[in-house]
Amino acid sequence: MASTSPAERPVTIVTGAASGIGRATVELLAARDHHVVAVDLAPEVMAVFETFTTGVVALTGDVTDEA
Repeated sequence: MASTSPAERPVTIVTGAASGIGRATVELLAARDHHVVAVDLAPEVMAVFETFTTGVVALTGDVTDEA
């Protein structure tokens, strides 16, 4: 993807982001210049992505909770 202004970059939410396919997806999308919201039940999600300096926001949460 060509470099774009921050307002033009795609925003993607990835659930299950702390490991496996979710983690790989976050890494790929961040490398492709997406803004990524990485969500996982595991508190480790914060530590997994703290080395990313831009483009990734890590949140702990349960997206299945309807409340």
